[in-house]
Amino acid sequence: MRRVVLWPWFRRALRLPIILAFAVVVFFIWYIHQNIDQLKQLVEISYLSIVMFSVLLILLICIRGVSNFIYYRKLGALLSLNEGIGLAFMNRLANELPFFGGIIAKGAYLKKKHNISYAGFLPATMALYLCYISVSGLAGLFVLAFFFFSRKSPPSLPLLGLFFAMAVSCMLLWVPIRFPSLPMKWKRLLESLKVGWRVLADNSLLTVKILTLDILAILVHSMRLLIVFRAFSQDIGFMECVLFSSATVLTRLISITPGAIGIREGIIAIIAGVYGVDLVISAIVVGADRLLGTLVISIFGGFYTYSLTRSGFNTNQYT
Repeated sequence: MRRVVLWPWFRRALRLPIILAFAVVVFFIWYIHQNIDQLKQLVEISYLSIVMFSVLLILLICIRGVSNFIYYRKLGALLSLNEGIGLAFMNRLANELPFFGGIIAKGAYLKKKHNISYAGFLPATMALYLCYISVSGLAGLFVLAFFFFSRKSPPSLPLLGLFFAMAVSCMLLWVPIRFPSLPMKWKRLLESLKVGWRVLADNSLLTVKILTLDILAILVHSMRLLIVFRAFSQDIGFMECVLFSSATVLTRLISITPGAIGIREGIIAIIAGVYGVDLVISAIVVGADRLLGTLVISIFGGFYTYSLTRSGFNTNQYT
């Protein structure tokens, strides 16, 4: 039997995401160089806006940390609040890599430090993420309805369809639908999601807490985007930023480049274009958001990654 060597295949698989990310970066550098004078006239960044941006980013990740804290304790992990926040920072830092690096890092820590099996962690995390997709979809539908009734602006049909699909995605977890024609691997995935969903379904108070934190995270992220758009003199309102924030959750599903470079920018640029904002300017704004965010994440994420890995991977005992 021929031996299958996975490492060379894995290295080849990494080439395309890296090439795509490199191409995106090169394009933006070229565009900025070609339009540097125009961009200088747009940029109005103050120290206060940078501080507010950093505070909101840290607050957003701390919200994720609180979610980790209350959720994974239900799986049996004796997780402290500081660990929950640390895992959120470590997850965010690891997500700068393609192929869901954050999930892998978080799962490895919970397995080593708190003896939470991957079979229990992955379905629960996937169900949690599916709930976040649904909440984001509902937020997007709310904004589209708000625009329709307050501005008499008919919603974009593609956006309406996108947010509706996101909003009803959680139905996969509890609607007794049978898909006889699905491949076996997809059937197993749906069954795993249902197993993970029971963590939330069996505890209504936990579900309310998680959904409340999801809504709060969307609002905080929206405020952060508003600060960056205003720093580039873009006449964008808070509700538009809620729409952008709600859509960016999809970048985790198609994170084929390191940190979803180019994908997040593209999604927000396309939606912003629907509301009359220049596509490339919007992408540059999101790129600036990414750059500032990466600087903050590198500091806090690096600290927590060192701290958690030193304590979590050198012992199997609970703390």
